[in-house]
Amino acid sequence: MCAAVAALAVAGSGQAKTVDWTINGTFDDGGTFGGAFAFDTLKDSITSYDVSTSGDGNLGEHYWGFIFQSAWDNGSGPSFADSFIFDSIEFDLTNIPLGAGGVINGLTGDENYSCSFFCSSQSRNVTGGTAVGVALAGAPEPGTWALMTLGVGLAGGVLRRRRLRAA
Repeated sequence: MCAAVAALAVAGSGQAKTVDWTINGTFDDGGTFGGAFAFDTLKDSITSYDVSTSGDGNLGEHYWGFIFQSAWDNGSGPSFADSFIFDSIEFDLTNIPLGAGGVINGLTGDENYSCSFFCSSQSRNVTGGTAVGVALAGAPEPGTWALMTLGVGLAGGVLRRRRLRAA
């Protein structure tokens, strides 16, 4: 019985934790960014996002303003990207500890636009912004539920035996 309890304890006693982030800020050309994304600490990945950037008009041949189609952890913050037939864009933030949560003022990063034909590549830098992350505890994993159920059962068995001996 003790071996079974030990095996269940080792099998999985953690909880998945998600950090929900809200971001907003500005670029050096007057454009803005904003949105929200969720980072799953167990999977070490961005699981959902709705982030966009906007611009004040024409920057070279390119109009800024995107809703991104993919996201990942770049090692020092989130990255968001989108691509078309001949061009692509990537937006990186570089000072957000994704798994921690909290308030980050003075965001840093950049947005880069790459074009294959008939236009030039462009980039702009993040000049300010705020990120707010709220850590949410997930539901216990199956191993945790099994261990809790076994513990309640053992406690109930001990109480039952005490009652029988007292009577």
